[in-house]
Amino acid sequence: MLWYNKKMNRGDSLNTALHIWGYFKDIASDREKERFFSNIEKYKEGKISLRAIKNNLWKMAVKYDESYLLNSYYFNE
Repeated sequence: MLWYNKKMNRGDSLNTALHIWGYFKDIASDREKERFFSNIEKYKEGKISLRAIKNNLWKMAVKYDESYLLNSYYFNE
């Protein structure tokens, strides 16, 4: 089954990014929170790509050693 190769629409992409954010919401710094939500708004407006949001989340997964996320398909798309 190739469900993971399906391109997500903007709404699904946002929902997934917010779900991933849930791993960091209680441990992220104020600056990280501000950056993430600023990027979400920019993505909604079409000013940045989903890749920019994923890169930010990847850096946080590395920083906070979230091995579950680091090994997930989310970052391998």
